[in-house]
Amino acid sequence: TSLQRQLFLDALLESPEGQAEAAAGKGGGALGEDALKRMGEVYGFGESKPGEAVNAEEAFRYYRLCLEHGAAFAVPAVVGFLKSNGRMKFVRPLYRALAARPDTKDIALQTFQAWRSNYHPIAQHQIERDLGLRT
Repeated sequence: TSLQRQLFLDALLESPEGQAEAAAGKGGGALGEDALKRMGEVYGFGESKPGEAVNAEEAFRYYRLCLEHGAAFAVPAVVGFLKSNGRMKFVRPLYRALAARPDTKDIALQTFQAWRSNYHPIAQHQIERDLGLRT
């Protein structure tokens, strides 16, 4: 079920091994780019079935996991998600994760500047703070 997949992703995000690997910026290991890509293919995270919307709760967790582990393949999908979903609970952590990495910080800034007007004013201000555009 969707709830089980969400709990699975939460467990990976919160596991000490996963956090240590992400903090070290390792691309290999149990949650390397290949494993994350395969996980997305098997479970369909971030994809929609014909006639159905993307499950935002699953996609959000999966994209966070990918960004925390430096999975470059996920960046275009994350940007697409940021453009299609304006909920602050989803977009703020993803913008922060993009901005935390030197190789994706400019992507976070460019995406936000292009899509800023699509977000609620409170979300705009909070994301500006997260990205260092406002004090």
